[in-house]
Amino acid sequence: MIRSRFLLALLLLTAGACKDSPVAPTPAAKDYRVGELHRFNVNSQSSCDSPDYRTGRVMAVTQRAIVVADTANPRGAGTFSDAEYQGFATTFDDLVWPTVTENFGTPQDVDRNGKVIIFFTRAVNELTPRGQNWFVGGYFFSRDLFPTRDEAGFKACAGSNYAEMFYMLVPDPSGTVNGNSRSKDRELRATVAVLAHEFQHLINASRRLYVVRAGGNDWNEISWLNEGLSHIAEELLGYRTSSLAPRQNIDAQRLSTSPTEQSAFFEYQAQNFSRLAAYLQNPEGQSLIGPDSLATRGATWQFLRYAADRKGGSEAALWRSLVDSGVSGIANLRSALGAEPMEWIQDWAVSIYTDDTAPGVESRFQQQSWNFRSIYPRLRNSGGQTVYASYPLKTTVLENRSRSVEIAAGSAAFLRFGVPAAGRAEIRLEAGAASCLTSGPALSLSVGAVHTVTADQAGTLCLDGGAAGAEFTYIPFFASETASGRRVIEITAAGVIPVLGPPSPALIPSRDAALLAAGDVKHEHGARPDAGWEMRLREREARELAPRVRGGIDQHVEILPRGTSFSIADVTDPLRLRISIVRTK
Repeated sequence: MIRSRFLLALLLLTAGACKDSPVAPTPAAKDYRVGELHRFNVNSQSSCDSPDYRTGRVMAVTQRAIVVADTANPRGAGTFSDAEYQGFATTFDDLVWPTVTENFGTPQDVDRNGKVIIFFTRAVNELTPRGQNWFVGGYFFSRDLFPTRDEAGFKACAGSNYAEMFYMLVPDPSGTVNGNSRSKDRELRATVAVLAHEFQHLINASRRLYVVRAGGNDWNEISWLNEGLSHIAEELLGYRTSSLAPRQNIDAQRLSTSPTEQSAFFEYQAQNFSRLAAYLQNPEGQSLIGPDSLATRGATWQFLRYAADRKGGSEAALWRSLVDSGVSGIANLRSALGAEPMEWIQDWAVSIYTDDTAPGVESRFQQQSWNFRSIYPRLRNSGGQTVYASYPLKTTVLENRSRSVEIAAGSAAFLRFGVPAAGRAEIRLEAGAASCLTSGPALSLSVGAVHTVTADQAGTLCLDGGAAGAEFTYIPFFASETASGRRVIEITAAGVIPVLGPPSPALIPSRDAALLAAGDVKHEHGARPDAGWEMRLREREARELAPRVRGGIDQHVEILPRGTSFSIADVTDPLRLRISIVRTK
């Protein structure tokens, strides 16, 4: 009888356990001690198969970090010392962890030790072929958050290291790996910002997988928004290590008079300016919501900074809402902002031109945290040369003729023109639209005013020069949520005169102001000049890991935002094309 009852109880327990897919027992907390050897799968070419194990020695253990160095790393002079590895662990505890978790939340802790593994490995160096003008500075791979055996809501990923971790570049002054020299000085300057960048990626995936338990494929935030949030994490380190703060309209004078603030800028923020410049130099050809590129990253970072400043209140709450979300991309922005993202993106596009240029500009057309027109001309590279002769926004002088302009989705072009005193100019967007050049109403704007209409309301626009003449900027914006979308428009101008020099120069600080001290402005640590290595890694995650998450399906690279597809209506719908006119003088 006793034996029968035991067997019955065992049968009931077994039946209960089989209702879902097999569930692995909760693993014990994994401890690490300095000097121990551990092995990790570094294969970034496959999520779960064909592991490439490397052995690492634990160099430092702190409250929040486990720093491990690959035993096969380059050695000798010019490589990281034991003390420097300890320094990275301490900095992670004291700076990176509190800054990033206070704004984005804490990771799940799948290995139950409360720490993040930072693996410095030559495997990262190996990702850059010989002689390239780009390199991978570090990365996070979502596969390491997946269990190695089936668990409720997850299918096993045998190649997972099943730990919160990321992988970091190591100094290689002799070019041992692929002939590419990596100096220790550069890596010492760049590593902490990369740690913050990758930590945001880790938190984003971890909280979506385990806290929000996002279903389908939304556990993995779309690349352009995910990268923008990681660049925000870098910026936040700069605020944390100085007296700088958002919404201060920080200018070159502020930075040049404080060594601490200047150091924080070059350490954590200069690369955001460099990426943004890649966008500003060709705004109509780049997309904020496009595939991963330097320009997209710079634009998305600046838009997120603009959005946080405009929304007001606790920006940490905004960042957290974008992470703790069951949707992604444009839908995620819509939920977090409580507004239509394309309307805010259009206002941001206008602010790229209007910020710190003309008096009386509405706050929604201003960039509250940074005075970009002041800072860009005063940046110098590590060789002491001025990097940008002026604010690098590409503008086009509108002439008395027709011209075609192609605009990427979520972006704008900037066309400047003047109207002579007592004169009138006509800007025609539609062939056959009635002329207003000699008679009819004209648009009247004060200096700093912005007038916005949809394409069907902007067939023909006329503007008067008044008694002293006036200057304007015509800004067409393509409000498409289709990342690959592009729209060609034909603009015909009559009665315009050229404009020269910067708009409203009185609002731009004198070039005689002190230049910022030499900094490593153009150094791009871990970013590619095209949709390169990291984009392929994210594609691999989406394709190989999505089927292993509850409700997920196999998918290819996320070039298009989820829930959208290319639509011919995007390039014909007049509501998708919006025109803003700004009077600057």
